[in-house]
Amino acid sequence: MIHNVHNFLPWGIPWDAGHGVFFGITYTVIVVLGVALTYVVLKTVEDLKKGGGSHH
Repeated sequence: MIHNVHNFLPWGIPWDAGHGVFFGITYTVIVVLGVALTYVVLKTVEDLKKGGGSHH
């Protein structure tokens, strides 16, 4: 299968404006969730290093 601008996905989804918007929103949500989870994990590790794990 030859991949080009019009058919670059392996399962052959045709590329048009609707798919562009859908994938744009989908990947934006995935990136935002990833950044948020990374932030929460880093803040948790920082809090545990300061000894703040028993404040609840």
